[in-house]
Parts: sequence; C-alpha cells; structure tokens
Amino acid sequence: MTGQNGAGTLDAVQRLEAALGARTEKLDAADALVAEARAEAEALLAAARRDAELAADRRRREILDDAMREASAIRQAAAAEAEELRAKLAADRDELAEELAGIVLAGAEA
Repeated sequence: MTGQNGAGTLDAVQRLEAALGARTEKLDAADALVAEARAEAEALLAAARRDAELAADRRRREILDDAMREASAIRQAAAAEAEELRAKLAADRDELAEELAGIVLAGAEA
C-alpha cells in the first residue's frame, strides 16, 4: 500500500505542478495582453494629444487672422474718417479765409 500511496502522492504533485504551470502560462498571457493594451492606450493618448495641439494651433491662427482682419478694417475706417475730417477742416479754413478776405476788403473800401 505504501507504493500505491507514494504513486498517488506523486501523481497529485505532478497534477499540482501541471496546474501551477498552466496558471503561470495564463498569467503570462494575461500580462502580455495587459501590456499590449497599455501600449495601445498610450499610442492613442499620444495621437489624441497631437491632434489636440494641431487643432489648438489651427484655432489660434484663425483667431489671430480674424483679429488682424478686424484691426485692418478698423484702421481703414479710421483713415477714411480722418480724411473726411481733413477735407471738412480744409473747407472750413477756405470758408473762413474767404470771410476774412471779405472783411478786409470791406474795411479797405471804407
């Protein structure tokens, strides 16, 4: 009986070792899957960051372009308004010069 008990124990130990080996293989496979998923997630995250940076740069350029166009329009409107004021001032000056000349001439005749 001792022989059979020893054989049974050996068989149980061998089954336990096989089960542990299978478990280790499964854990190694799971670790590999986790590492692969982690690497894929990191790659996706890096791509998302690059896309976000590109989108932010594009939006920043759009905002700056809009601001430059608006500033140019404001400068043009201000230049047109300044030209109108110069023309009005020149007309007012000419009118005052004519009035002054009329006064001077009227005074000289008197």
